[in-house]
Amino acid sequence: MTELIDHGNFYYADCIATDSSRVMGYRIDSDKIELDDSIIVDESELTSIFQNFSVEIGNSTYSGGEAAAHGSCGFFCKRIGGLLDWILVSTESNPFISVELHKECVRFRTSSGFIWVVPNDKIESVYIENDKLAGSDVKRAPDYQTTNHPGHGQDPVTRVEDA
Repeated sequence: MTELIDHGNFYYADCIATDSSRVMGYRIDSDKIELDDSIIVDESELTSIFQNFSVEIGNSTYSGGEAAAHGSCGFFCKRIGGLLDWILVSTESNPFISVELHKECVRFRTSSGFIWVVPNDKIESVYIENDKLAGSDVKRAPDYQTTNHPGHGQDPVTRVEDA
């Protein structure tokens, strides 16, 4: 799967994939992501993916962006040492535009203002919340920038401090 991502492609499906090469389909019920092994992910149906941001946090690299299949598609992933740890693709999220570390959670923001939260680095526990970060206690370094997305005029040197 790392090779697939390195070539700028991934499966066109609501899916989560792990480093064990397991691909799981999911459905969204309210703000919860429900993994469902009965959902078949067609591994022959690919879409091009485009990275909007890439941020190093600790020894991990978190990145995300959009898919070419449709304007509502987005993805985010975590790599360790260049190898895929996990990836999530959504056909309905809109593109992912930034990532933030908040306490024990990694939070991926969409262009539509929703935040997909990965608690305690457990992608199988991901959930969705509205944009509430403005009122939170996230601490940022003085030179902190949310993303290095070229459309937002940000630079690629990004730091996040744990709250």
